Amino acid sequence: MSNFLIRKLANELATRQSPVDIAVAGIGESVKRIKHNLATKIVSRNSNFSTILDFLGMKKPTSHLPTSLIDTTAWKMPKVPLADPQFNVPATIYMIIGGECYHEFHTGVRHSLGNGLPILVDTLLFWTASGKVDSSSTTALQACFLSTVDQTRETIPGTRERPSI
Repeated sequence: MSNFLIRKLANELATRQSPVDIAVAGIGESVKRIKHNLATKIVSRNSNFSTILDFLGMKKPTSHLPTSLIDTTAWKMPKVPLADPQFNVPATIYMIIGGECYHEFHTGVRHSLGNGLPILVDTLLFWTASGKVDSSSTTALQACFLSTVDQTRETIPGTRERPSI
């Protein structure tokens, strides 16, 4: 699973972008062509950990998340450095770290916020919040994200070579 960076931020970084022509497929077989990628250094605000990751640049990798305001006033939040201290307020997502490396960043430390609430996960970069939140609204927009990079190539007319997974 690839890493994505909003193009506006990619343009602001002092990192050279490389031209690519990659098809990224998602839910409902939607396909988006990616024209730029870049490697950039990611640095933890809370430790001396850093790493260089490759990102695909997109105008808008996802909709605002969360899709609606989440009331966290009754939650018992521990004092941990969150990746996004305002994760409960809908906002632009600037960076998506894909499954190819996200799980390698986990420290193995998790903290449950309670039944029906997200789990906080400690990573080498920061703490993240993920999981379902019980919602009394039946009209809340549901978000589901999946993307695959189409690396198939024409080999013999009418056939395709598939990458190994």
